[in-house]
Amino acid sequence: SDYTAHADAILWNFAFAPVLPAAPLLSNVPMATGGTFGDILAADNQALAFQGGLDSNGAYGQNRFVQKSKSWSFFTHNVLHVTDRLDLVVGLRYAEEDKDGSFEQLGSANGQACLNTLGNAAALGAGAAGTGLEVVAATIGNFSAVYACFPFAAPALGVAFLPAEYDDTFKDDELIYTGKVVYAFTDTVTGYVSFTHGFKSGGFNLDTTAAASGGDPRFDSETIDSWEIGIKSELFDRRVRANLALFDYDLEDFQVLEFTGTQFVTFNVPKAKSQGAELELLTMPLPGLDLQLGFMWADSRYPSDCDGGEFIANVSTLCGADFTNSPEFAITAGFNFDGNIGNDMVYFLNGNMRWEDDRRTSTQPNLDFDIQESNTKINARVGIGSASRSWTLELWGMNITDKQTKNVTFNTPLRASSRGTFLEAPRTYGVTLRTEF
Repeated sequence: SDYTAHADAILWNFAFAPVLPAAPLLSNVPMATGGTFGDILAADNQALAFQGGLDSNGAYGQNRFVQKSKSWSFFTHNVLHVTDRLDLVVGLRYAEEDKDGSFEQLGSANGQACLNTLGNAAALGAGAAGTGLEVVAATIGNFSAVYACFPFAAPALGVAFLPAEYDDTFKDDELIYTGKVVYAFTDTVTGYVSFTHGFKSGGFNLDTTAAASGGDPRFDSETIDSWEIGIKSELFDRRVRANLALFDYDLEDFQVLEFTGTQFVTFNVPKAKSQGAELELLTMPLPGLDLQLGFMWADSRYPSDCDGGEFIANVSTLCGADFTNSPEFAITAGFNFDGNIGNDMVYFLNGNMRWEDDRRTSTQPNLDFDIQESNTKINARVGIGSASRSWTLELWGMNITDKQTKNVTFNTPLRASSRGTFLEAPRTYGVTLRTEF
């Protein structure tokens, strides 16, 4: 109920401050809803007056989105035993995707406040033509329209940035293939090299603004060319397992999801790249004790020419930035220990930790608030049960140091230059009883 008062404070007493001193020069411009622009300047609530006196409180749109998908493919996967130690893996798949996507507005209410604002914005712009005050009129008109016509509640008229209904199709096909050479150096050490060309289908932005201003609601399919080379080994009488992998991924039309503050949109980045290494160690130094250690390094980013040399809205600002939620380094460690306590009973303990480097938590680079600093999280579990594990009683804790970390950051709805965040799970703990019947 206080929305227009809020908009009045944000717009007319803050955002418009640089242009309002010149606004009285447009006082005689007639408004589409009656009266003049001078009447709006003299009103106690200018935002409400610019909406023709209609409050936008309670505005809503009842919208329906539908996506239907059909896909078919044929594939072959083959393992050729060239020698006792050398295997050749060859795979091929043809995939075809066919999707129908649509948006229709079943009903709306209180949209007239938005339409009044658009009418008055157009009248103000026309009255300012040739006066040298075009920027003043455009600033007042455009910003007022943004606050009065928020997409999720505006009528679907298909004009300007208002929601536009659509009913469209998306079709694509791709030949997917993989090849892998596996060589057993010994009975416990195996090396491999693989290449895969992969595919992820495109689709529709199921959002009210996806087709606004003649926009295309579809986004393209994503493809990847991935190289991997690695070694899998069991050492010291099979008491230590060590696996190492190096990878290099080249992606085209990489799909990125972004929340802008008023809409969700998926768009394609022409080029993206990820390369790195993963090391995994598992060992049993004592009976009943397992230890695990993992290390990951990944340089996952949009190259400096990710837009193909042509400026693309939403895309070019990403060039040179890291992927979202992709730390450069991460380390994991854990242990499991179990033993007997007599009377056909066992006990067990396990714990694990994960450390990660700094990571970016949004699709907008160069924002300090969107950086999650390096952190460590620890989980633990202790329990008892029957030797057959037909029942167990466990006490557990997750993130036991209660480290608060960001999962994703985003534009706060209808609040320019404001950011919000969803936090990851805080410390949680509990007791679990497991039984078999």
